[in-house]
Amino acid sequence: PSVQRAMAAFTQAVSRIGRGTGKNAPRFRRAAQEAAREASFAAPVWVMPEFKIPEQLPAQFGDFDLVILDEASQSDITAIAALARGKKILVVGDEQQVSPSNIGIQAQKINALRSQFLQGLPNAALIDENTSIFETTIRMHPTSHVVLREHFRCVAPIIQFSTRFYQNRLVPLRVPKASERFDPPLVDVFVQNAIRQGKVNKSEAKFIVDEIARLIADPAHAWRNFGVISLIGSEQSQLIERMLIEDPRIGPEKIQERGIILGDARTMQGQERSVVFLSMVATSGDVRAQRSKADEQRINVAMSRAADRLYLVRSVELEAMSQNDIKADVVKHFQD
Repeated sequence: PSVQRAMAAFTQAVSRIGRGTGKNAPRFRRAAQEAAREASFAAPVWVMPEFKIPEQLPAQFGDFDLVILDEASQSDITAIAALARGKKILVVGDEQQVSPSNIGIQAQKINALRSQFLQGLPNAALIDENTSIFETTIRMHPTSHVVLREHFRCVAPIIQFSTRFYQNRLVPLRVPKASERFDPPLVDVFVQNAIRQGKVNKSEAKFIVDEIARLIADPAHAWRNFGVISLIGSEQSQLIERMLIEDPRIGPEKIQERGIILGDARTMQGQERSVVFLSMVATSGDVRAQRSKADEQRINVAMSRAADRLYLVRSVELEAMSQNDIKADVVKHFQD
């Protein structure tokens, strides 16, 4: 009975924390942590977002036998607070996917903190606000690093592009059933006379909305879900979302029913859909070469979300791109 009471108290305390900004929020946080300690006898496994851990669980070193941190390539150094709660830790991630990006933090503040607290720590100079906890873990524990090479999400022609980021060591193992196949798995769409306005391209957006509506209306694709990724910011995906909501062929019910998700590469990390559309947004007159590590990480994520078919919707001719542009590599992959 005491454990049951604690579980009920934990649930109520968490619901009353809300956004955590109210004057009573600290009291409810303490109540949740105390209840969690008592309820732990009945709940040996706790699953929650990283940012909820300090709010809901007691701050005790080694409180758990094992802490598993998933998608650790998106977590920065503050994840150390979650890992410190484990006697053992398992850190799962991918250094070739999107890393933390803490824009606006002054470098001198980070340097001062590093000098004050990380003196004598191996490779301390490599730790900053944009270093993922996954990268730090690999560096600190190189002998216990295991690479998972087998890939089961995408059909081989889709994931083949991403193998370059893993020294061509990925082994595509997904063989779709006949009912799952969607040939061709790669579709390159060039939109004629498109105009970019800021970070949106309405012509690309219109093609994507029309194609989603066509696929939804086709009984052969009744089970498929869809994703849309903007390769420049999130404004394009927001425009497409509004168009999907307002389109009488789709609307909010179909968006929910068919699991349509939209965003940029960062927000889509960890997601997968049967069919994914990439909107390049840029046009031939304003295309900019991209080749930084962050650019390659975003492209890697975007190119590996689709299980069965990946559309590249672009308004840029290959000839207008720099040969050093990662986007040119993407176009060549679709044309190959």
